[in-house]
Amino acid sequence: MQILIDNVNTHNHSIIVIKDTFNEFSNKYLVYNDTKWDCKFFLNYKENINNESYIKEHLSNELKIPLDCINLKYVTSKIHEKYSESDKMNKIYSHKFYLADIVDFSEIMKKDVFEIDGRTYYWMSMSELESDQNVLKKNSDIISYIKEAF
Repeated sequence: MQILIDNVNTHNHSIIVIKDTFNEFSNKYLVYNDTKWDCKFFLNYKENINNESYIKEHLSNELKIPLDCINLKYVTSKIHEKYSESDKMNKIYSHKFYLADIVDFSEIMKKDVFEIDGRTYYWMSMSELESDQNVLKKNSDIISYIKEAF
């Protein structure tokens, strides 16, 4: 099925993939609990004109790590239709996927579950994410894209 894109109605977001590279055998990804959707999501930001700088600045502020400790790499993009839990309707999303390599993780970030500024973060493997029925119901498309691309 071909999707025709109307930029006015397309929701542009960047999905940020961060692996637990502080472990010898990295197999977990950083996700957070999104209270609006009641779901664990990969970090994400609405797309911006200076998108990569914007992402790095937000990651630095959000995770309390120095800007120069973040290397960001564009990986792929996907355009697809998806049901929006918050708006209770189907929307067209344009997702850009980035890999953020954190050079120096803070000690708090090395915990399986941690909190920064009231937001709860989790390190989860793909199998853990796939075994969470709520994550699959609301975000299986993103999970499958990340599995495929990373």
